Amino acid sequence: MTTPRNRAPAEQSPRGAAVEPAAPDDVTHRHAFWWRVAFVLYALSLTTMTHWPALDIGRPGEPPPDKFVHMYAFALLAGFLWMTRWIRSPGWLLVTGLTWAAMDEWTQSLPVLRRTFTWTDLAASMGGVAVAAAWAAALRPIGGPLNRARLRLNALLAGDVFSTISTRRSFIAWAALTATVVLTMYGLVRHWPQVVAALPYPVPAIIYGAAQALLLGGLMWVWMVIWREVSKEARASRRCPACGYPCSASEQDSRGVVVCPRCAASMHVIVWQPPPSMDAAAIRRLVLRPLFNGVILVLAIYGGVALAYLLARSGFLGAAGRSAATFFTRLPRDFTMTMDAVILLGAAALVAHGYRVRLARRFDQQGVTCITCGHDLRATPTQGGLGACGECGTVFAAVESNAPHSHSTTE
Repeated sequence: MTTPRNRAPAEQSPRGAAVEPAAPDDVTHRHAFWWRVAFVLYALSLTTMTHWPALDIGRPGEPPPDKFVHMYAFALLAGFLWMTRWIRSPGWLLVTGLTWAAMDEWTQSLPVLRRTFTWTDLAASMGGVAVAAAWAAALRPIGGPLNRARLRLNALLAGDVFSTISTRRSFIAWAALTATVVLTMYGLVRHWPQVVAALPYPVPAIIYGAAQALLLGGLMWVWMVIWREVSKEARASRRCPACGYPCSASEQDSRGVVVCPRCAASMHVIVWQPPPSMDAAAIRRLVLRPLFNGVILVLAIYGGVALAYLLARSGFLGAAGRSAATFFTRLPRDFTMTMDAVILLGAAALVAHGYRVRLARRFDQQGVTCITCGHDLRATPTQGGLGACGECGTVFAAVESNAPHSHSTTE
């Protein structure tokens, strides 16, 4: 979305109406303020810990958890940096994060710090940055004007919650996030070495995984409760997805388009309708292809690594290949498990992106095919830019069947 000072070309909207995807910069800056505070505090804390002289984490006699801690810590660093909106491209986020990780690891080797530079620590840190960049790319705005307006309103409401710490909702949201970050780090430092040491005995790993799932599930539950409250209020007041101004007093035209009196952004009234529910079969159709692509990616990576290892070990690649195979077998277990996590989290980002693309396409074409049941809606009568599916009653926006639907990830 762009500001009124620099508007992008109008996109085709429902029934051919022009929708200006405006988003005032002051909203972005207001939403990013506390994320910038959190990033600065976290970056200072992380840099202090990584450069503390002769720092040693873990317990004597147990494998150190530093590889997984490096991955988690730098994934958080890149995630906080992305939320500051100082960097708007996942590619630049990746470059910045990788450079930061390299400089952080290199400066640790200064003699006065009594620490050492290790390639495995650097690789783990870079893996965390790569995971954060992959998810930043996967969660960017996609689709045509209808879906982008929906995502913009969602981003506006989430930004409002995290733009302050003085309200009940904001305090709870920030407290839940902080508790999750701290408890996850505590679990990695305190209990993860025991999980690694006990392998292949699976019980500690199962208990640890269940505890982490409960922790993340609790965070998602808290955020979902807050989300339902703010989204219900936003629909009632018809808040503008661009600037947040209540548009409940603004009239809609015959196409269902409302113009914001503050920023002049126009949007379809469907953006304020409750989100349609999809049955399990519809969700499976959206998920199966992206899930298949994610599985293929994981199999391709592990298959490629296994093939390279077998070729190196067989002597096909000469003495250098055998040396590389020996080096591979001597990698710390904590490091290999960290790389496994990086691969799986990256594949999960690919699955999420594929699902969101398919969902966006379905949302943008809701006037052609019902989102809920898939019924053909092209002959369904509409009024005021809205209609209702004759099969399931789902409300939809009247859109032209030949309207272009862009799935670019750029704003």
